[in-house]
Amino acid sequence: AGGDGRGSEADDGGGTTPIEPPPVTPARTYGGVKTADLTGEVARLKEQVRQLEGERKALLAGAEAMRWAAAEDDKRSRKREKVAVNPIFIKTIFTDPLHDLNLHKAIVAANANNILTIVGNSLNYFSTAHVTKVFGRVAQLVRGGHLVSPPDLMMDDAFKGLMSRATVFARDGGFDAQALSSNMLCVAKLSAGGRLDMVKDEAVARTWAVLEMAMMKIVREKHAKNDLEIAQLAWAYGRLERPPASSEMWEAMARAVAVEVKTMKPQVLADTLMAYGKMEARAPVGVLPWRPLEFRVEDIARRQMSPANVANTVLAYSWMERAPSTMAWDQLNRALMRVAMDMKAQDIARCVWGCATLATLRGLQMPDSYADMWRRACGMEAS
Repeated sequence: AGGDGRGSEADDGGGTTPIEPPPVTPARTYGGVKTADLTGEVARLKEQVRQLEGERKALLAGAEAMRWAAAEDDKRSRKREKVAVNPIFIKTIFTDPLHDLNLHKAIVAANANNILTIVGNSLNYFSTAHVTKVFGRVAQLVRGGHLVSPPDLMMDDAFKGLMSRATVFARDGGFDAQALSSNMLCVAKLSAGGRLDMVKDEAVARTWAVLEMAMMKIVREKHAKNDLEIAQLAWAYGRLERPPASSEMWEAMARAVAVEVKTMKPQVLADTLMAYGKMEARAPVGVLPWRPLEFRVEDIARRQMSPANVANTVLAYSWMERAPSTMAWDQLNRALMRVAMDMKAQDIARCVWGCATLATLRGLQMPDSYADMWRRACGMEAS
């Protein structure tokens, strides 16, 4: 009976044995955190690592680009330095169209310590423009009080070579009127400043003579095209206090001044007056173009003179061994009245000194504005 009962229970279940569910495996833990949660965390961290790696690569690429740019800048800088100090390098890039520009920049930026080094290393590649630029730079440095050694520049082989090259260019007609007048003015300034000896040094005297001959040819043939060239030429003779070598040069300069004076600007006109004033004692009779110059003074003084222009013109007249014409002095007097209140200290000092000199030595009447300028001069403080 007991057996029948068990069989009937099996038949009631449909005749099949029930399937029990699989046992549940307990979740693994690591440090108190479930493995499933750690898997997600690892994926998230891996994504962050990938992002950080991308950022790192971008930063490295940026740093590399900056290093490359700095290296290129340094290379260009070293190239510019080599232009100034390495003749072999200059030879290798002489055909480079940028060579002339680089050499020009090196000359312009040169100082008293390296200007002659640049000349020595680059002289064989100098054009007429480079020679003119070096003369101007050396004269500028000397005028500014910088010590371009040696005291006698012709003791330096580089500068001696520069003078020789200038002589060759001038003899062969390589300089135009502007370059010749500029070079003559620079040589005159260096001579007047004691850095060149035109009396004892035959090389300096020879260079000056060749420059003068080339300039005389240009002036004679009327190739001097502007007033600045004539003013620079006259000022060169004035600074040197050495008149032109021939009467032909005097006459040619006078003819050029008569033509160009109509367009002379106030400062150029004042420079020309000063130059002729310095040369007047040694000039042949009747060759100095005073009348055209004074006509121009009268014309400019009526309308366009600034305070500095008036002061420089009055100072120029005070240097001469002759008094200005009545009309020129009258127009300068009126110009002084117009600009006296706008004058700076230097302009006032020049006007006071110039007017006092002209009144004392030439017997001219003091301008109406002199008393006011004198009061302002008395109130100045030394700086």
